[in-house]
Amino acid sequence: MERRKRTSMYDPYREDIVAALEAGKTIRQIYDEIICPALNGGCEYSGLVYYVNKNGLRYVTENDGYEPVHICAECEHCGKIQRERFDPMSFCKKAEREILPVVKTSPRWCPLRSRIQGAR
Repeated sequence: MERRKRTSMYDPYREDIVAALEAGKTIRQIYDEIICPALNGGCEYSGLVYYVNKNGLRYVTENDGYEPVHICAECEHCGKIQRERFDPMSFCKKAEREILPVVKTSPRWCPLRSRIQGAR
């Protein structure tokens, strides 16, 4: 007899959660804007946090879900260099560091990341 795989009440919203994390939303914002209205308040914030941690959704994106994310493409301190034999390289003038191409929003070391207005 085969055991049935249990599903979570958050599974139907998994792609929405990942998309919101990629957009730079915090888990609190995801809960307030997506999950709570979809489930008519029949859920708890801590349950969503557990689901995100258990399924490793924090590591699917650069955003860890705890703070609003600064987006480097919109920053005046960031720029691109066209290298002779390689693809263009993004860099941060303020931190004097390269921004890897896999970064979709901003790297964790970004000096402006924790200074966003509205951050808790």
